[in-house]
Amino acid sequence: MKKTKPTKKQSNNTTLFLSPMFDIILRGRHLHGFISLYLGDHEHDAQHKNCIYALFEPNFNTRFMDYEKKLQKSPYFVESYDVEDYDWEKLKESPSKVMFVFEIPKEYKKDFKAFISGKYSKFSFRYKTKFKKGTNIYNIIHRTKKMVEHWEDKLDVILPEKSEVWSIWIPEQEIYRFNPDIK
Repeated sequence: MKKTKPTKKQSNNTTLFLSPMFDIILRGRHLHGFISLYLGDHEHDAQHKNCIYALFEPNFNTRFMDYEKKLQKSPYFVESYDVEDYDWEKLKESPSKVMFVFEIPKEYKKDFKAFISGKYSKFSFRYKTKFKKGTNIYNIIHRTKKMVEHWEDKLDVILPEKSEVWSIWIPEQEIYRFNPDIK
């Protein structure tokens, strides 16, 4: 039973592709120790389906407590919990991170399903407008000629007409504290 632990500030596909769904809800996240978004947390006692897990390593001060209250008032808020780390100096577990769980907003359920299937170019037109033109992520979801040519050159192949230009997510990177024994 091998467990993997992501590094701080890890950018994964969940964060890259799904952050725009939560831009309003998580506004100001980078001021409060935001680390990454995940599709789950295998060491948490409840496994929520069709949810996003937002991991923070905050300064536990009044500013963060106010931000936490704001997040908990969201209609998409499911729960929050401390992520315990073992503090060897104090020889005890101590909360150093906080995970917030949100359900996917109704208007983005189809986009979420497209993400889960690795069909980024199948995001809705409305959702695609949330990505900044000219960025790599924009080129991926729009399957631009530039991105197709990049991968064809790099891989020395001709990509099939309907193929995606980015790999599908892998559980070890997208599920916090991944455990392959949990399905």
